[in-house]
Amino acid sequence: MKIPSIVVINQVKLLLSPRLRELAVARIFENMVGELLGSMWAIADRVLIPDLPPPYTIAAHNVWEVGSAAQKLEYIGFASPKPHVSEDQVNKVANSLGFDRSLPIVFIHVSGPAQTRPVLIKLALEAVKELDTKIQFVISEGNPKGNSEPRRIGGSGWHYGGCPVPDEIFSLSDLLVLRGGHVALSQAIQFGKPVVTVPIENHGEQLGNSAKVAELGMGVMLHPKGLKPKQLADAILQVLGNHGYSHKAVELQSLAEKLNGIDNVAQIVRSYL
Repeated sequence: MKIPSIVVINQVKLLLSPRLRELAVARIFENMVGELLGSMWAIADRVLIPDLPPPYTIAAHNVWEVGSAAQKLEYIGFASPKPHVSEDQVNKVANSLGFDRSLPIVFIHVSGPAQTRPVLIKLALEAVKELDTKIQFVISEGNPKGNSEPRRIGGSGWHYGGCPVPDEIFSLSDLLVLRGGHVALSQAIQFGKPVVTVPIENHGEQLGNSAKVAELGMGVMLHPKGLKPKQLADAILQVLGNHGYSHKAVELQSLAEKLNGIDNVAQIVRSYL
């Protein structure tokens, strides 16, 4: 009995850490394992990539250059839920935080394993001291058990333990500071927001995603090792001061809106029933 198989995946191959990839033998090993995994995925009837099609694929470093699976890959658009936030909801949050919508708003959205968050939180708290007082900001520690009531920082910022209204703040922000996770970056594109990424050190996927976003021109990637608060502050000012980043983010948003990954998966599955 032949049962159809459909794979939905955004990592056709696994990336080693940059430190290991400095070794030629490690790169050879990575490619060999990638081809082995690719040949396994290719056994499926369909291999669906929840991402934008080339040349705009965010997870390109995890997906491209795997010859054994290349002919099977279908790009279906992001599978993360599309944001549905009303203007009334956004205005309510903006008013509750006392934000002036005519001035820049930056959302520093920390995420990732608990042990990786404190370094970026500390860095962000120091970096915002370097920013112009006309730049408004929100820092969220990404702790689901954290305080959902924001604490005032300086004259223009707020600090959440766990932000209960991330979609609203994504929507009203002019710039997002994120890790390099695929879901977070896909949401940034769906909201049409430029980014500054600070991937987790030696995290191959996040480093690859962040490099691709920078290559596409919708943001700046900062290497986490030895990163200083002023470097983060300077990157924020760089993106806010160059409208090319926001224009590219809106361009990618327009492309993403044409591809509904969830609907596409559902339609493909139904075609086999």
